Amino acid sequence: MGFAKRQYEEKEYYKDMAFRIMIELGAIKTCDIHDDFYYNTFQYDDEQIYSIVTAKVKKEYSESNNYKYLHDGISEILSDASSGADECLYCTKIENE
Repeated sequence: MGFAKRQYEEKEYYKDMAFRIMIELGAIKTCDIHDDFYYNTFQYDDEQIYSIVTAKVKKEYSESNNYKYLHDGISEILSDASSGADECLYCTKIENE
């Protein structure tokens, strides 16, 4: 396996880990019907999310210590998250049909 592919897989590993933790925290939630749509609940500010997720990874996944990839994953998740549950494009489309 090439270096680029391993690097991509490692970044995805950290992003998936961050996503699961953020769901557990309630920092993000998914649509009740479409689990590929997620939104920011705004229960925490961004700094708190980074801090809490990093602390949880340090405690529960001590072998996973590439915090740059973890923080890049958190950043990507927050950037892609919608502002509210009512913004699910799939549900909006279904309602409008």
